[in-house]
Amino acid sequence: MKILNVKLADQKFLPETGAHRATIVMKTDEGQLFLDAKATLPNGICQNEVSSALVKDALRQLNRMPEYRSGRKRVTLDDDVLRVETL
Repeated sequence: MKILNVKLADQKFLPETGAHRATIVMKTDEGQLFLDAKATLPNGICQNEVSSALVKDALRQLNRMPEYRSGRKRVTLDDDVLRVETL
């Protein structure tokens, strides 16, 4: 599966847990994926760092899915994926 585009939706900081949360929307060559991601970072940290940590958590979840963990399928990233959009 090739990830073509990544967007963050419903991003928020939850003070009670100290975590940033967002729905990660990944457009792929096979369709769209929606993953709930979280990152424990201080409030007020640079948005690029928060976005990066949230996307990293979503990729971690994706790579733990059986078809990817077993090596039957691979996840690749399009060159433009590093530019994350916020919805």
